[in-house]
Amino acid sequence: AIQAGYDVVSGSGMKIRHVAPPKPAEQQKADDQAQAQKKAAEKAAAERARDDAQMLAAYPTEHDLSDAQTAQLAMIDQYIQSTQISLQSQEKSLTDMLSHAADLERTGKPIPATLSRQIETLRANVEKQKAYIAAKQQEKVDSAAKFETELAHYREVRAKTRSQP
Repeated sequence: AIQAGYDVVSGSGMKIRHVAPPKPAEQQKADDQAQAQKKAAEKAAAERARDDAQMLAAYPTEHDLSDAQTAQLAMIDQYIQSTQISLQSQEKSLTDMLSHAADLERTGKPIPATLSRQIETLRANVEKQKAYIAAKQQEKVDSAAKFETELAHYREVRAKTRSQP
């Protein structure tokens, strides 16, 4: 009866429920995967709803969201500007050291090892700062694109909450 399935009946002969036969292993595996996907989708929907509620609480108006986004872009700009100031200073120091090293070479004097190390260190720092500035500029572009997506999502969520009683 277990292999074919069976009915559970009461003492008066009424059918209470039907017990289905066990599913083949492949079918059970597919059912388990479908159930796992369903749970994952439900969890993602709950997280999305929670995130949307938090967004609406943090930014009651579209203007508030735009202000926060503008502030974040301004902060990135400040990082870029301060790094550019530091870069200019380091480039000036590097130019001065290279000029000094060139003067030593023209007079036939050897370049001290400490000066060579300082030049290499400054070159490495200049390259790091240039890379940092480029990364921050790309972050700004990416953030601006992300903000457009967030703003569109905000508008959708806001419209949905207004249409619900």
